[in-house]
Amino acid sequence: MRLGIHLSRLSQLPLFEGAIRIARRRGHRVWLLLDTHLAGGPKADQVPSSAQIPARFAAWAEFVSVTPDGLAGLISGLRVDWVLTGYAPHLAGWRPSRPTRLGFLQGAVTDLTGLDDPGRWDRVYAWSEQWRTIWHQWTYRDDDQVRAMNRAFRPVGYPLGDHLRWTDPEEVRATFGLGGKPVVVLAPFPFHANTRSLWADCVWGWPWPWIPTDRRFVTAVRGFCDRAGASLVVKARAKVITRAYVRGAADRMIEEAESGEPSMLRLLAVSRLLIHACSTSATEAAAAGTWAYCLSPSARQWPAYAGRRRMPGLDPDPEMGPSLYHWPVLSLSCDPRQMILLLKHSDLPIPPSEVSRAAYAATFFGGLPFRAGARIMDDLETGG
Repeated sequence: MRLGIHLSRLSQLPLFEGAIRIARRRGHRVWLLLDTHLAGGPKADQVPSSAQIPARFAAWAEFVSVTPDGLAGLISGLRVDWVLTGYAPHLAGWRPSRPTRLGFLQGAVTDLTGLDDPGRWDRVYAWSEQWRTIWHQWTYRDDDQVRAMNRAFRPVGYPLGDHLRWTDPEEVRATFGLGGKPVVVLAPFPFHANTRSLWADCVWGWPWPWIPTDRRFVTAVRGFCDRAGASLVVKARAKVITRAYVRGAADRMIEEAESGEPSMLRLLAVSRLLIHACSTSATEAAAAGTWAYCLSPSARQWPAYAGRRRMPGLDPDPEMGPSLYHWPVLSLSCDPRQMILLLKHSDLPIPPSEVSRAAYAATFFGGLPFRAGARIMDDLETGG
């Protein structure tokens, strides 16, 4: 088989590493199609180039740079059987000529919700059946869309979970300079990540202006770590403003992602706790068996997130039952006032229940152990 992996950001590469390793082990030929057309913006450092790909991939794949205008000709010249991508908008409207076929791999919580043209995908690889339900209920889908999605949909598991098989905790601690203390990871609240949401003005609603509230929250996190004897590691994102008071609270700031590595998953594999705000990193914590505390303002306080609250399994409100962000003995969700009180009057949680982790994985990841890469290649080889 001749397989092309389309990458428009380096952060997409870890999704495919499990499949790439198995493809080469089984004798298939793999190309990394490095899409360079998005060279500007806040994620410019994530535009893929051969120099930034981890050295180990040179043994498994060939690298070729491409732009959308040249993609069709390149695919034809390479005689690729399958093109797989992890971000549909960067291939909007494009479909290869037959016999090449096109597949999509879910990488984040909302990836499938925007997949409004399932008819052009020969395969949609998702984490579990739960995500088919979420796709159906996110917005109205006509009968043709539903039939096309059902034809293409394949639950394969959580692709980042494959990395846990070869992640070395000692190497991770050395890479990030973590020392021997317990680690608490803070994913800062995503102010300005989406300007349409007006988060900077109304995220906390009234009567809580967001700057004072966020300061109190970060102060509570810092005090929690001091009492627990833990190191506070702040994992920043390029498109999110990390404010000075957050930087000042951190023992360690991680601002630059490792090129082509699942940095957050690797970090959480050696951590005791993640604190976040309805982030996809909650799934990485669950995969790694690490507790997660989710800061979840109400729908009125956080209007940008209100749409997700309608979805089965995505509402962080504990009163709505277990969800991606609130799962007994694994993850906990609460509003800002409750979170600050929790941090002021608690210690590091004991390791999460393996029974709870397995139940969470069965719902959102299709179960344990993680072997998404193998399932993808099995499907492609047996008639994908």
